Amino acid sequence: MDATKYLALRPAPRALFDAPERRNLIRFKVPEGSTTRDVTFGEVTDEVRDIALFLQADGHRAGDRGAVFAHNRVEWMSAALGIQTAHGAMVPIYASSTAEQASYVLSHSDARVVFADGEDLVRRVLAAMPSLPDLVRVVLMDARLDAKRSASALREAGQTVPSDEDLDRKVMSWAEARAIGAKVNAEDPSAISTLLDGISLDGVGIMLYTSGTSGPPKGVPLTHRNVGVNGRDWIEVLAPLLEEGMTDVLWLPMSHVFGFGEACIGNSLGWTSSLSDPASVLKKLPEVKPSVFMSVPALWEKLAQAAMTSGDPAEQKRLLDKATGGKLRFCLSGGAGLKREVKEFFLKNGSLIIEGYGLTEASPTLTMNQPQA
Repeated sequence: MDATKYLALRPAPRALFDAPERRNLIRFKVPEGSTTRDVTFGEVTDEVRDIALFLQADGHRAGDRGAVFAHNRVEWMSAALGIQTAHGAMVPIYASSTAEQASYVLSHSDARVVFADGEDLVRRVLAAMPSLPDLVRVVLMDARLDAKRSASALREAGQTVPSDEDLDRKVMSWAEARAIGAKVNAEDPSAISTLLDGISLDGVGIMLYTSGTSGPPKGVPLTHRNVGVNGRDWIEVLAPLLEEGMTDVLWLPMSHVFGFGEACIGNSLGWTSSLSDPASVLKKLPEVKPSVFMSVPALWEKLAQAAMTSGDPAEQKRLLDKATGGKLRFCLSGGAGLKREVKEFFLKNGSLIIEGYGLTEASPTLTMNQPQA
């Protein structure tokens, strides 16, 4: 791939808005029962636009923090990039966080708004709200969620939660938030361009919370320039293995910088991502037959072990192709060290696994194998 067109620094949201030719291409494939729902680049871009304009209309100002507390879904990305487009700092909260952990991140970051999904996660937000005076807005991503019903259940369990009147004032649905943004866009179609043009590369675009060796999590502010330089270097080093329009199975949590980075690279390069939860990802690979797979070492090891059940090299290749879908062209492992024998096994069977190392504080990638070395 010619990387030169991707080397100019730009904030992450611009990857969607600067590529109108992709509007009708499929960005995400979302599992829904036994079928999948296709979501186009244009639909994601419109969501980001509506959320950004809603936030601006709702009083969100440059530097304000907006949190996302949800499992992977299309709206996760739209909320995150919407916050950034509105000149805010996006604060991801791991979906595995307890009520206390989520409350700490929301409080420490001075989050003004939180986008939440899932009954359990919404209850954790409601339980934290009485101690979060700076939190003025909660947006529920799923139309099936009912904040008052959740609050009632918490009250019955003896927890202190906001009153119904407070919930009416602070909580709204994703559809309501989008409708406000869409109205702003209809009245002033240039409003979104003004926002995009006003994003400063030196403004904080993301605040990541990472656990230290002791004490509470620490907040790591990264500017759009920090992340942009990292993404530029990433593409430049790996350009021989990358192409526009590739397909991946996106299962890494978007709340982690590894998963968020994969999603943003997909936005930039026009990839189609099949969303998956961690429990289903190995079943997804033979169905999707991705050309890209990014993972922590555990799944690479499971795939290798499944193919190593045979002692015959040809059969091992067949089993590995069956397990991965047989079309992998770009493989990336990160998060921990991958055993050398696993890397050598994949290489022997035609798949080079690139291994990266990083730290959240380093935006995050520090080192990466070069394909030719």
